Amino acid sequence: QYVSSILLCAPYAATQVVLELTGGVVISQPYIDLTIAMMKSFGIEVERVVVEGKASNTYRIPQGMYINPPTYNIESDASSATYPLALAAITGTTCTIQNIGSSSLQGDARFAKAVLEPMGCTVIQTETETTVTGPAVGQLRALGFIDMESMTDAFLTAAALSAVATLPPLNLPAGSTISTKIGGIANQRVKECNRIDAMRTQLAKFGVKTAELEDGIEVFGINPNELKSGVSVHCYDDHRVAMAFSVL
Repeated sequence: QYVSSILLCAPYAATQVVLELTGGVVISQPYIDLTIAMMKSFGIEVERVVVEGKASNTYRIPQGMYINPPTYNIESDASSATYPLALAAITGTTCTIQNIGSSSLQGDARFAKAVLEPMGCTVIQTETETTVTGPAVGQLRALGFIDMESMTDAFLTAAALSAVATLPPLNLPAGSTISTKIGGIANQRVKECNRIDAMRTQLAKFGVKTAELEDGIEVFGINPNELKSGVSVHCYDDHRVAMAFSVL
């Protein structure tokens, strides 16, 4: 959000702005790409500087004025879409989300294909639409390991589903523990709350064991009928915690 705010206002600066991102791996690159694509639709072409044939983390923004295109389609919110899709996954039903598909630049738009499909869901996706059908109740697969760096906000939804994912991942080596390890989400410790700790603390109330990783969480799924009932979830005034646990 900080990067996008600078990119968006840069064309109106008194001199040309060159924005360099430092400090290692850039988190949530898809959202930067989304901002740049939107700016191009309004007439401002941001240049991502190429160094030795590789795209760098430096952006050159030309001075100029935005010009309204005749029409501009605003996609559905891919992060919010993960919850109804997850409800289909966990209940063995079908859900279709319009205005989010394979052409979307939003990081969380990958959730259906990268998370739900490996968990055993049937995913049908066009450029602008996503349909998910869940397996029978209790038949979700654990993911083994998944890097969710490009869709960090969706990790809470994945963690809630992983709580009842008991079937082994495909191609799991013999003797391996059945679990879901979610990595690449260290930044979720400094969101509206420490979301990794929040998921661990609240999943424990349901009888679900977890472990904290350096950059993520490991969830050991149990059968849905083994979940403790009558649980009161503390949401930390964080909407994503509330919505993720509504799925469970």
